[in-house]
Amino acid sequence: MLLFVIFGVFFVFSCFYSSAMQTGFSDSFSYLFAVAFIILMHDKRLDWNKTVFFMTVCCCVINVGTMLQDLNPSLIYGITSRFPYTTEQRFLVTQWAKNRWFSGLFSDRAPAAFFASMLCASGMFYLLRNQRLKNIWKKYFGVLLYSFGIYGIFLTAKRGLLVATVLATLAAYLINRKANGKSILKIVISLSVISVIAYVIISNLEVARVTVSRFIIDENFDNGRIVRYSAILDSLSSNFLFGAGTGSVNEIIGGGGHNIYLTVLLENGVIGALLFIAVLIMQIKTTISVAFRLSKLPDSSNYIALVSFSLFLQVFFITYGMSGNPLYDNYILYYYMIGVLINENFHYRLRQTALGNSNLSLSV
Repeated sequence: MLLFVIFGVFFVFSCFYSSAMQTGFSDSFSYLFAVAFIILMHDKRLDWNKTVFFMTVCCCVINVGTMLQDLNPSLIYGITSRFPYTTEQRFLVTQWAKNRWFSGLFSDRAPAAFFASMLCASGMFYLLRNQRLKNIWKKYFGVLLYSFGIYGIFLTAKRGLLVATVLATLAAYLINRKANGKSILKIVISLSVISVIAYVIISNLEVARVTVSRFIIDENFDNGRIVRYSAILDSLSSNFLFGAGTGSVNEIIGGGGHNIYLTVLLENGVIGALLFIAVLIMQIKTTISVAFRLSKLPDSSNYIALVSFSLFLQVFFITYGMSGNPLYDNYILYYYMIGVLINENFHYRLRQTALGNSNLSLSV
């Protein structure tokens, strides 16, 4: 956690020379709050099964809202009409719906797609945890959740979140299978079969074709991101080492960066960018190490599934960060930090077990 703290301190330090100091402090304090929570809770006895279940229920409710906007739009409109949305937001929601792009209970499609992605994460957890059970319903409950989540992402037509979900799924599945002693050949065969089944199903779903078409025929393929990235790169020379200050990207390019790595490079310079990337890489490395260490324990499938869930959240954050702003969207940042806390909690308990502390248990 030391790197998290060091980056957080630099994050705050950069606020003092930012042209948008208030925004910078808001972003950096949200980050530091999450880091402080991890430090406070990493050594506690936490029931992660109940935590994942609660997260799953919340994501299901949100995803139902997205589906109902397609099936019964008047019902969702009646609910969201009570929300304090601006006229512009309501206009966008209406325009998106005409293209069969849905935002559900939100004024923007990104949150609806994100919580659908997190439902996929929960589906992966239950699938990996219950794979050895004989009860068919429990064994394939995760598949149902994952399918429900993927369908929700297709309804929003958010490409970046779809790609991040797929890559996170592959990473979590690969590490989980390897930690459980499966050979590379078996993993490749399993992924190939799953890919073929997914292709057949998706190619016959109209809602999936709407999303896929945005990859192929959308004239505004990058949604103006290339222009934003060029503006960021053109602005780097002014303070290459320390950056322009946390929160300043909107002042400099007139909007969000839609790439957390370029945004951190612009706002916090080379020093901040290197620290940030080191934080992400070291946490991934530790998570994979924890998964393989847990595999040496008896009856560890539940533990490894939870760490795989943690890896899903982290890989999702890293990959979506290439086209979105997850570091600055608190609801996404906090989910990432939950993934970090799961890993740090198991890492702490493994260290204590190695030290011979018999008062600590890995039971979850």
